[in-house]
Amino acid sequence: SLGLEGSVDIYKVDRPFPLSPLLNDELSSYEEILVLEETYPVIELQIPYREKTRGRLDGTVPSEGELKPENILKALHLLLGDFPFEKINDLKEGSPPRLCPGCPHRATFWAIKKAFPQGFFPSDIGCYTLGLEMGAVDAFLCMGAGVSLAEGFYLALKNAGQKIPPICATVGDSTFFHACIPALIDAVTKKAAFVLVILDNTTTAMTGGQPTPSNPPKNLRKVEMEEVIKGCGVEFIKVVDPFDFPEMERSLKEAYAFSQEREAPAVIISRRPCPLFEEKETQKRSFILKLLRKNCKSCMLCVLKSKCPALEKGQEGPIIHQHLCRGCGLCVFICPNQALILTEV
Repeated sequence: SLGLEGSVDIYKVDRPFPLSPLLNDELSSYEEILVLEETYPVIELQIPYREKTRGRLDGTVPSEGELKPENILKALHLLLGDFPFEKINDLKEGSPPRLCPGCPHRATFWAIKKAFPQGFFPSDIGCYTLGLEMGAVDAFLCMGAGVSLAEGFYLALKNAGQKIPPICATVGDSTFFHACIPALIDAVTKKAAFVLVILDNTTTAMTGGQPTPSNPPKNLRKVEMEEVIKGCGVEFIKVVDPFDFPEMERSLKEAYAFSQEREAPAVIISRRPCPLFEEKETQKRSFILKLLRKNCKSCMLCVLKSKCPALEKGQEGPIIHQHLCRGCGLCVFICPNQALILTEV
């Protein structure tokens, strides 16, 4: 669509390290090389032709931030100058990644923001890092750091004599078993008062649906998450379905009140299976989302608050992408004008 056929060759690197010597031999025949890769310039550093290689190291591609379509477009402009791009104005600006339609994490994040509008939200590595888009993730570092960040911020502010906002950390079920147990024990020992929400979607969704200790294959022994948390010394443990929106908000506030009164971490387990890995019979939609145009004020709160890919801003209200919608009902709950309804299939 950019009219670059015959002028630019594209090579997709399947193995970034070590880079194949055959590829470097092939690159020697090109006048200029543009390397497009996320995060650190692993491929770019292995190309020996520094004088004609463009990428993050020479500033052609931004050295920080996400690699969006508009950034790639600017890089192509720098290399090709006034090359006659075709239909360039028709390209839409790239949208940031979002949680999948029907993801239970979305409902949890919405409840967290509603319960703690002035809160601080450390998180961890997983699908739920996309809570950034909903304003429900403020900081993350590495796997297991969600709990230790919450503890560290609480203790730092307390020791400095500063006001401590509500601190609500989020980690996934797999991440919890992998790397959060020592940090949670330490938080109990150090009397760190915060709320920990474990986003239990019964799988390791981000990396392909691998089983977790609390939801293993049928021939293996199950480890109860609640028992592990109790063994860490946590006294407040509550399991909530995130699609019970009022109950989730109430439970978060209850957990926070407990943490402040007892000067201890309180744990909410937000439990609902990831819709991508549910059994096929449970993946069938039971409801269809409909827009009542007579009630819609085009405020777009459903789009702005939910950040759901199934909803898009339209001229006369939200556009519903029925092929994406899973009928979770969060947008129905968010809408202040009762303009969205779920009807049975």
